[in-house]
Amino acid sequence: MLLEDTDPTLAILRGQYEQIQSMKEELTGTGFYLEFVLSKQACPIPGNPTIRFGDVDADLDGLEHGAGFLLFIQDGFLSMLEGYSYEEPWPEQPVKFTLSYENGIKRNTAKLMTTPGWPSVGTTNGKENGKVD
Repeated sequence: MLLEDTDPTLAILRGQYEQIQSMKEELTGTGFYLEFVLSKQACPIPGNPTIRFGDVDADLDGLEHGAGFLLFIQDGFLSMLEGYSYEEPWPEQPVKFTLSYENGIKRNTAKLMTTPGWPSVGTTNGKENGKVD
């Protein structure tokens, strides 16, 4: 859900997601970090911005107050996903969960685009979906 929408930056990030070669997970007790290693074919977001955003929440079995997620982009590339609880132990095996945008059913794209570092991407110069020909 973090990568869903028609914004061109999110389209590039979806392409990068398809180029993930491996992931490294670290559990923190109250959540997790998931670091990404991308293929060398992955194409960066123009301008190579560093961005952090997260507008997706989770109602997760075992968490009274739910969870949230942050996606980190470093120098134009997907870097890491953080999942976190609100000061509760992260369930060992979360089975049932429901995801939603922080504002309800529909994403507030206008607010997302005000995230510090969010680029104004009109064209990707033929390098769409995070791939290089």
